[in-house]
Amino acid sequence: MNSKTSKLPITFLRTEQLSQWMPITLILILATVLRFYQLDTEGLWGDEMFSIHSARNFDPTDPGSRPLYFALLKIWMLFGTSDTWLRTPAVLFGIGSIFLTYRLGRRLLGDSIGLIAALLVTFSPLFINHSQEIRHYTLSTFLCLGGTLALTNVLERPTIAAIGSWGIIRVLAILTNQLNTLLLLPEILLFGWSFRKDRRRLLALGKVLLFVGTLLLMPAIYMFGGEFTKFMTSADGGAKAGVIPGFVDIVAMLTRLTTSWMLTEYIREVQVIPNTGQSTTEWILQNLLGLNTFNLLYVLYYAFYTLVLICLLGIVLIAICKKERSEKLLLVAMSAFLPLACIILMCHIFGPVWYRRYLVFSVPYLSILLAASFMVVWNWRQKLAILVAVFYIIAISGGLVNYYTKLHRPDWKGVAQEISTNEKPGDVIVLYTFPRVRGLSLNRYYHGKTPIYTIDHAPKTKKLDKSWIEQQVDSLARIKSRLWLVAWNYNKYIKEPELIAETLIGKDFQIQTEKVFASPHTSEIGTLFLITPATTTAAKTELLPEN
Repeated sequence: MNSKTSKLPITFLRTEQLSQWMPITLILILATVLRFYQLDTEGLWGDEMFSIHSARNFDPTDPGSRPLYFALLKIWMLFGTSDTWLRTPAVLFGIGSIFLTYRLGRRLLGDSIGLIAALLVTFSPLFINHSQEIRHYTLSTFLCLGGTLALTNVLERPTIAAIGSWGIIRVLAILTNQLNTLLLLPEILLFGWSFRKDRRRLLALGKVLLFVGTLLLMPAIYMFGGEFTKFMTSADGGAKAGVIPGFVDIVAMLTRLTTSWMLTEYIREVQVIPNTGQSTTEWILQNLLGLNTFNLLYVLYYAFYTLVLICLLGIVLIAICKKERSEKLLLVAMSAFLPLACIILMCHIFGPVWYRRYLVFSVPYLSILLAASFMVVWNWRQKLAILVAVFYIIAISGGLVNYYTKLHRPDWKGVAQEISTNEKPGDVIVLYTFPRVRGLSLNRYYHGKTPIYTIDHAPKTKKLDKSWIEQQVDSLARIKSRLWLVAWNYNKYIKEPELIAETLIGKDFQIQTEKVFASPHTSEIGTLFLITPATTTAAKTELLPEN
């Protein structure tokens, strides 16, 4: 055989492989750029501080909840502690989730659907946000997708090894986030239905589930015996901080997960929103007519876009009913919607847990369904598909501009910069915050010479009073100069800052300025006060710039 002709098939194969991998490679490069861009722009928020605290104190003999992520983070912290370095694992698992989304979509429904789904996850502002924080959500999503891919192997070739691999990945996913247990429901149902006549395979599944349950026994006892109950009954930072979702909240979540995660920012039109327990439905009814023209058009556009998303998902349901790739579509649809339905049920039984960050695992599954629907529309009416694509481009552009041009976490860096810019010799800084935030907030970003004293939030069993304040700063004499008071999530209705100022300065004090550093993404609110003894102040100090 001629040497040239013998090399031709190899060259052709390499070209074909290159053309196959080039699109997803470009998407992954784009995803990498979007996730590393402005990675350290914002400071840490409370949950990120909790991650660092839990990783530092991680004990393999007492793993607690989410042990897998904290164990990995503890090892990662051995090589660096900067914001960028600690957020990098979330970036990597986020990029990995995009690749698995492509692989799952391609395997079940074709290459085009896999690529479109990967693009949707790449551009999701919500998914970008969780890829840029020191939290476990992208690792959780990565393992959820890995388990679903493993399940496709089980459905095609239900060997003991395949079922065991699926079980191990599910154990890792649940050890990352206990809510991932909900994914077992659709997968067991689908497996049981597919092999309902094969007793041997059902017995193998039972053995794997017994193995999974045995491995998860201690974490389950810890989570549901203490941590879960504590979370569901906590009045601050727990489930009671949220609302039970109404119809509009549930529908609007489609838009938040895919394009505009801060939609309510344009509905509520104020920087600091006290948690009133109102649902999005109630807010819309009360505030829609009061919006200015731009925000009103913004909200109406995304409302119409949400209707487009509902129509696209309706196409998927029609395809399942018509048995067009029904088994494969059903796997993705069940993975997307059954866990969400269980979370809604939990909201009504236990307490509100309808938070975007708890639902981020569903983004890849929803993206695959939307990609499949788009291809149906494309094959039916290309002009209509182009119109849908234009609607999406406008919607995602608004979401990305919002994400990259606004601060969405409490601005500890901003607090530190304000103090550094305006501090004077003799000043004192007092940080009034929670114990877990103490060493990871202002201290992390302020590098000046002004001494910092800390007052912890009083526990629920003890009211904040002068004795508690004096006990916290027993080494601090009466302040005779300026006091920078950084109050994090304080209760302004019982005048906590005034009580602290009176205890440390005396009854004659003057609040020179008050500046709020709020987070539209979290419930955390920070306020910076500049306070001086009134008797030693001849004239007002120059005010800090207002928001």
